[in-house]
Amino acid sequence: MTTTKTSAAEPRKARITEFDGTAEDPITVQLRRLYDDAVAEPLPEHLLHLLERLAEAEAKR
Repeated sequence: MTTTKTSAAEPRKARITEFDGTAEDPITVQLRRLYDDAVAEPLPEHLLHLLERLAEAEAKR
């Protein structure tokens, strides 16, 4: 195997890939699972109360 050394000053070429929505690589699967879990979590009561207070304050304006 041959490796090519590059200096820190040389810019790295970014690999550009096109996402067509069908990629099921392990990272994508895990990120989707984490996002879905986070979205499914209910808001904590203290945040709900804060949102209510903010809405009331906005209505008074």
